Amino acid sequence: MTLVACGLLALGVLAYMISPMLDGSVRRPRIARSAGSRRDDLLKKKDFIYSSIRELNIDYNMGKLAAEDHEALRQEYMKEASDVLDELDRTAVSDLPVEEQIEEAVREIRRRSEPGSEETVTVDDDAAGVKEAKDEVDGDEAAVEETAVNAAAEDAPAEDAPAGGAPADDARPVPSAQVQVCRICRTVNEASARFCIECGVSLKTITCAGCGAENPASARFCAQCGGKLI
Repeated sequence: MTLVACGLLALGVLAYMISPMLDGSVRRPRIARSAGSRRDDLLKKKDFIYSSIRELNIDYNMGKLAAEDHEALRQEYMKEASDVLDELDRTAVSDLPVEEQIEEAVREIRRRSEPGSEETVTVDDDAAGVKEAKDEVDGDEAAVEETAVNAAAEDAPAEDAPAGGAPADDARPVPSAQVQVCRICRTVNEASARFCIECGVSLKTITCAGCGAENPASARFCAQCGGKLI
């Protein structure tokens, strides 16, 4: 009888010691499932906001929305997208067990305390989930920024282009027939100029009938072939 009582007491003590571990192993998957469901909801909301921004831009380009209404709605959508990304960033870390969160915080403190250390470091297997979640959030933030830039580009009027879609006068290349290049200093002069505006040399030339070379107006013989100039 005494042995039976001791055996039951030992089983009770053993069950008491094991129960916290069993309870933690059951509770952790529930917490993970709940956090994963919340993250899925946030991702769906993010996709919905991006789709709404695209539809808003389409309606504005088709003339269905005034500029003031389009800007107000776009700012509201962008604020909602920013809030969703902030919450995604928070849940990416809070989904981890407490032990891994502490380890990640310690690694971050060590990275900042090291002199000359860079922000990008190699993490071990325990922090692999945090790194993947951070990369995904960074990609989402880049998508929001790109969406904002595209929307701003669509709203901005083309101020530099003149009416009718014609290119500006400054962008037109100047035909070579409209200018004269000084043979001495290589300064560009107007086609009607007789003397160089930089060095004052005469811009008039004589074409050699024999070889076609251009010679100064004061030359009597061709500098290329030696023929007499008329």
